[in-house]
Amino acid sequence: MGAVLDKKSIEAAVAARVGNLFAPSQRVSQQPMATGIPTVDLLTGGLPRGCITEISGEVSSGRTSFVAAVLAEASHSQECIAYIDVTDSLDPATMRQAGVDLDRLLWVRCGGKLDQALRVADLVLQGGGFGITVLDLAGVPPQWVRRIPMAYWFRFRRAVENKPCCCILVDQTPCAGTCAALLLEMHRDETVWSGPPEFRLLTSVRFNVRKKKPMGLQECAFESRAETGICNVSVTRGPRRVAPASRRH
Repeated sequence: MGAVLDKKSIEAAVAARVGNLFAPSQRVSQQPMATGIPTVDLLTGGLPRGCITEISGEVSSGRTSFVAAVLAEASHSQECIAYIDVTDSLDPATMRQAGVDLDRLLWVRCGGKLDQALRVADLVLQGGGFGITVLDLAGVPPQWVRRIPMAYWFRFRRAVENKPCCCILVDQTPCAGTCAALLLEMHRDETVWSGPPEFRLLTSVRFNVRKKKPMGLQECAFESRAETGICNVSVTRGPRRVAPASRRH
């Protein structure tokens, strides 16, 4: 009993001098950030601010198209963007074509140095000033990503907590665990080609978005079209197959 009283006395003394460091911080309700894809916004309610959002999927699963739509929407809303590119895979021309204002984008190329990318992400998140910070781990082998200490994700979550910003992790397999407030898994569903067999042109690619966190599995889909960009498809509740395309935007 004496030990408990001593602990309380110590906490009270520290709280009197520097504030209550032991009590969990109260989460401030903030307006979510739109993704630029209405079906995804309908599914998720938008990307939560002050939180980590994790976008996972294999190569050609739609991660780049999704992130490009999010960044385009953010730059149109006058948000500043930090893009931490571990493997130097970002294509500025593709981002510009998707509608991203490159004047509002800070591109940090890390040359494959994962430790450097994590340190840069920490500095950017702690410093603030960016509406969206993307840590692109898509080109990093999953076994390397799994070796990242969980302390990094807890630190990043703490850095953005109650701030009007989003931290987006892009990877092949989920790695942030409980630190991610929103987890979306991307899958390529269908590729559409046009033209004669000897000279076929890519028309569109349809991607499935599965929300695995929070509130269980839910799905929606969107198409990335060669001529018109991203359009909506449908929203599906539960593990059922996504319905055929119904609207075009």
